[in-house]
Amino acid sequence: AVMTGINEDDIERLVMEGARRGVLAERGVSADNDARFHHNTLRQVLYDSLPPRRRKRLHSQAAQAIESLCQFEPDRIAEALSAHYEAANLWEKAFDWSMRAWQAAGSRLSWSEAMICVERAARAAAALEQGSGNQLPPAERLNLLLAFGETHFALGNLKESDAAYGEAATLARGLNDRSALATALLQQGQ
Repeated sequence: AVMTGINEDDIERLVMEGARRGVLAERGVSADNDARFHHNTLRQVLYDSLPPRRRKRLHSQAAQAIESLCQFEPDRIAEALSAHYEAANLWEKAFDWSMRAWQAAGSRLSWSEAMICVERAARAAAALEQGSGNQLPPAERLNLLLAFGETHFALGNLKESDAAYGEAATLARGLNDRSALATALLQQGQ
């Protein structure tokens, strides 16, 4: 309702019609959901049939609605927001929320999820650079490298972790950031 501006009674009628026609199912949904697509293939076919511009606009609207409704729970919604902002090609927001999601996943020791988030942040950074020609600010690039190093280390990818920490140490030296340099070298040494 927040996303579309359609009132909840009309949405309820649409969901019930979708369930009646076998497109949506009301059974087997989690406590905070009203319905789900009856089959994932059907969901994907409908999604793929949306024109790209409309798809981007819908992802942007979804992210804005989630952000407004759950503003006091940023860590809980960070991953969803990063995915929606990436799909909407809103790269700065995708980067910021992906890094927030990485931090939240890492604090829960969910390293596979953390890797997905840090990779999304890297894609957003690359898209920003490609689209505007501007690179990430060095401090944000450094945080991204340290995140890659930590995540690869936690997943047992020691060569990748060593490379990320090595690049972070080089950048930290160039920035004269002694704290980040110490972190990168300590982690690389482990």
